[in-house]
Amino acid sequence: MEMNRRQFTLATAALATCTCCGAMDAKASPAAAPNKPVDVGTVGDYPADGAFDQFAKSDRIMLIRKGNRLYATTATCTHRNCVIKCVKDELRCPCHGSRYDLAGVVTRGPAKTPLPRYAISLNSDRRIIVDPSQRYEQEKWDDPQSFVTVG
Repeated sequence: MEMNRRQFTLATAALATCTCCGAMDAKASPAAAPNKPVDVGTVGDYPADGAFDQFAKSDRIMLIRKGNRLYATTATCTHRNCVIKCVKDELRCPCHGSRYDLAGVVTRGPAKTPLPRYAISLNSDRRIIVDPSQRYEQEKWDDPQSFVTVG
């Protein structure tokens, strides 16, 4: 089957678009959060208020300390699952521009839903364990299993 110049150009553009979309999806769709508990250290590893992102890429977990509470939230944007980053006092999605406050509430879209939190506890060795298989949506953020008391 022969193609004219216009058909060839359209086919090439379609192929390039599909290739680019596939590459963007690979960036925007990180591996899922683990479904088993993750040891994230000790209370001493989180000495001051703020966000801690050392487990964001590897385990899709962001730890936040506010006052005497430490909680773990997903590190993936609720819009398209990109890994979020902490910039100053907010969490930002580098893919589409969504922003969240440190509590996980959306302050700028396109995301519409807050970041869910994970179960968090101290084990017998005083290590902090985050369990991503147990999620807490915003209405359950006061559940005692969604945070640990520190300091």
